[in-house]
This record gives sequence, C-alpha cells and structure tokens, in this order.
Amino acid sequence: MHEPLVNTEWPWAMNFGSIGVLLAQKLFASIDGPDGRTYLPNGTRTDWWEPPTKVGYNNSRNCITDYYVNELKTLTYKVNDAVVQVQLAGEPFSPTTLRHIGALRIAYGALKNNDDMKSLKMPGTNLTSEQTFFLAYAQTQCYQRQSLLQLLRTQLGSYDEGTALNAALIHMPEFAKA
Repeated sequence: MHEPLVNTEWPWAMNFGSIGVLLAQKLFASIDGPDGRTYLPNGTRTDWWEPPTKVGYNNSRNCITDYYVNELKTLTYKVNDAVVQVQLAGEPFSPTTLRHIGALRIAYGALKNNDDMKSLKMPGTNLTSEQTFFLAYAQTQCYQRQSLLQLLRTQLGSYDEGTALNAALIHMPEFAKA
C-alpha cells in the first residue's frame, strides 16, 4: 500500500480498512480528548458530554488501563543486541487504544452496512471482505522504527503501532472470526 490510502478501483473493504479507520481515528482524537469534549461546533466552551457518557468512557478507559497494567505489563525491545524491557504505566496508553478500538469498530460497521459488492475480491487473493479490511488496517498502522527510538517513545508514553494494532484487534471478535 505504498500507493494512496484510497483508490476507487480497490474493493470497499480495502478502502474502509485503510482510509476509513484513519479518518475515524482522527474523529475520535478530536472528540475524546480533554479539549474535544469541551467545545461546541461553533467554538463555545462547554462540557457537552452527559454524565452517563463520562461514566461509560471512564469505565472503558479503566478497563484498557488495567489491561496494560495487569496483562501486558512490559514491552521488550532489542537495542544494539541488548534486550531492554519497558514497564508500562497503563494510563498514557488507554486513550490511544480506545481511539484505535472505536475507529476500527466504526470503519468495520460502515463496511458491513455498505458492502454491496461482497463478491469483489482484492486482486490476486482469495481473501474475504473482512480479511481484506483487517489486512488494510494493519498495513496502515505499522511503521518500522529503530528500536532505540521506539524504546524512548514508549518510556514517554507513546507505544509502538504494532502494540496498538494488536490491542485493538484483541477487542474485535470479528477479527478472530475473519
């Protein structure tokens, strides 16, 4: 996918999995951050989230934080042939993970609501629409960085995209089914 992230000749699943998820991530980032939920579309500053929305969001965020603190715990990097483990605090990672999960769900739902061409396959493959969607998502989320740079980013609270990808997919039963 070195080409553009969207192409009219690609199957819908490919476009929804790539540009669809990226656009949904940007939408989530603009709304679920501290600033996004305190402004109306006209710029007026007000906290427009209803109490049940805040409670639901905080419960989801705590669940993801617990996952990083209790389940994943560390990320391992190999830097100059030395294995280094970074302890995860959990909290810095949960908002990003929630964005990934939410964006993936929105884009997947949009695909399922609009995939009238289910028989259209990605050229050269026998992949289903769902498999094509998740493959496109993975291709747009993974980057290759030097281990030392990623180690420093993780220590500062920005974990690698592969971890974000896997955390989002763990929470998508549709991925396991596909």
